[in-house]
Amino acid sequence: MATEVENNVPAATETKEIKEDAPADNKAEEACKPEAAGDAPVAAKEPAPPKVLVHKSNFEKDVVYLYQFSRTPLLPSLSPYCLKVETWLRLAGLKYENVDHKMKFRSKKGQLPFVEMNGEEIADSQIIIKELTQKFNNDLDAALSAEQRNIAHATISMIENHLVWVVMWWRTKFPDQVLKGYKVNLQHALGTRIPNGILNFFFKFAFGRKWFQGAKKVKAQGMGVHSAEEINEFGQGDLKVLSDMLADKPFFFGDEPTNVSIIGFTRFNY
Repeated sequence: MATEVENNVPAATETKEIKEDAPADNKAEEACKPEAAGDAPVAAKEPAPPKVLVHKSNFEKDVVYLYQFSRTPLLPSLSPYCLKVETWLRLAGLKYENVDHKMKFRSKKGQLPFVEMNGEEIADSQIIIKELTQKFNNDLDAALSAEQRNIAHATISMIENHLVWVVMWWRTKFPDQVLKGYKVNLQHALGTRIPNGILNFFFKFAFGRKWFQGAKKVKAQGMGVHSAEEINEFGQGDLKVLSDMLADKPFFFGDEPTNVSIIGFTRFNY
């Protein structure tokens, strides 16, 4: 659900008291003057309200404003981390708005996604979910036993610290297939009238550099030193574990989704 965003945050008006310097001999004269009778003490000025440092200045109370990458015809978001936050918001039943900011904004940490709520910014998908869970007392894992929570923790660790590197390797190995699969309308995503042919050229150039950097990260992590056959086997092994866990259940731990279901869903989309 898109909403109009005010890009320019109104700056607080700074009030300065202008004082005129008086000659030194006038100071003694002024000191000798008796205080006028009946003069009331000057009331202290109330402190100005704190400046709101958010993009959505006309926010509604307890509404979560989500800033993420643009949608595509096939994917709700170009980022699994953004999709994770939006999926959690939907399952948690929180009122939120997806801000169509044409990918212009980043959090103070330089990240997407980030959210704004009640005039405050929260960045990083894991921190967003943690803080909103605490604020609204809406833990999707509340019904899990201690053993199930341990299994969920180990499963999430496998997905985000092992399987994700297999996926990243594939994306850096086959960038053209990734772009083709996303079916991104860059004119809509960037809010411009520049022809898509020109945008696609620069998009591939810019993301080609990022994919090159991604390939270096995959190699530095250790996954990239293996052969393609070995990496495919790693990925197939992780998927086999997840498939056995899910079996014929709607979700990993039964009929209701939990946080591990969200992590699995967002990663399987990429």
